[in-house]
Amino acid sequence: MSTTSDFGDEETEEEVVELSEIDLLQLLDSQEPALQVCSRIFTQNCQVTSDQLKLLSQSQLSDLKSIGFIIKDACMTVEAAQQLHAEVLRLHSLGSLQQASQVGMMPDMRMDKFTDVSARDDQIMWLHEGEAQSPETSARVQAMQVLQDLQTDLHAVMRLEKRSAEYQLAVYMGAGSQYVKHRDALPDDAADSNQRRVTAILYANPDWAPGHGGELRLWLPPGASDRRYMDAASMDDCAAPNEHEDGSASVPPLDHAGQASSRSASTPGSHDLGCHSCGDKTSSAKQLDEISNLRSLKLQDGQTSGLADVTHHLTRTQKGVHQRQVNGELVVDVAPVSGRLVVFLSGAVDHAVLPSHQPRVALTAWCQ
Repeated sequence: MSTTSDFGDEETEEEVVELSEIDLLQLLDSQEPALQVCSRIFTQNCQVTSDQLKLLSQSQLSDLKSIGFIIKDACMTVEAAQQLHAEVLRLHSLGSLQQASQVGMMPDMRMDKFTDVSARDDQIMWLHEGEAQSPETSARVQAMQVLQDLQTDLHAVMRLEKRSAEYQLAVYMGAGSQYVKHRDALPDDAADSNQRRVTAILYANPDWAPGHGGELRLWLPPGASDRRYMDAASMDDCAAPNEHEDGSASVPPLDHAGQASSRSASTPGSHDLGCHSCGDKTSSAKQLDEISNLRSLKLQDGQTSGLADVTHHLTRTQKGVHQRQVNGELVVDVAPVSGRLVVFLSGAVDHAVLPSHQPRVALTAWCQ
């Protein structure tokens, strides 16, 4: 519809088109890869010393930027994980948890018309920093401290607006409960102070076994790291790693994000986070040599792994982590074992919770 102004000029009314979250993400991703956008959250001060860090390593922070996610084990004691798991089940039995599909995505947020109430089946409770410790809450306070130490590390290398985070305690009670593929935030380069920038999930499932389900599926974001990973992975359709009898798998160092990423020498006691101002210090010839090394690496079953980190150990055992292709997309399935911490860039990494067949407990923090 058009109108005419007082000056005789024809004015047109703009049509407002409402996009779903999926459509909006696809549009934004087509304009610039989400990982590239989110990488600008990292500060231009590219070096961080090890004595500044409480929880993560220098290489893990580098991988968070170049791949979009990292996985770190043994972040909580077995006893604390058992206590937290039992506490959440007790809260569930008391009716103290809310059905997540019936509440907003953030504390005190109302549901909007785009919310898909069938997308998730977990029950949740929002937590707050500074909670007094008691016998009933000691495990959750310890778990929150782990996530607070993580935030300290993130603040050393990223532009985060808030010193605190949003904390959510959640349980999937089994019976196939799940959370479909989604993303926690829009791609953000620190321009929007209200966007979630980092998601951190700490698991407390002491008796987890492969048949229990509830794995976290992560989609490798487009543009992750360099061509070495994609060249090697596409070579053999990203076959799943060699399974061992104990349920573990021969995989690359996935506490460094399961990625063959570029690393370079830096000053003693520091690590290059690969900021734009630092440039790529790895030569093309060296990259080609390392691709060749990947192609020649064999597993016991005769398959080429295509997933070794040539800059660290060629293989490492980490229980319940599998890399494969699903519908032509590269994914990493991560078992929710006790003490495991998964950290990823909220606006870059699509993820889902696969169907759970036993109670699955996690504490999540979103850093802004």
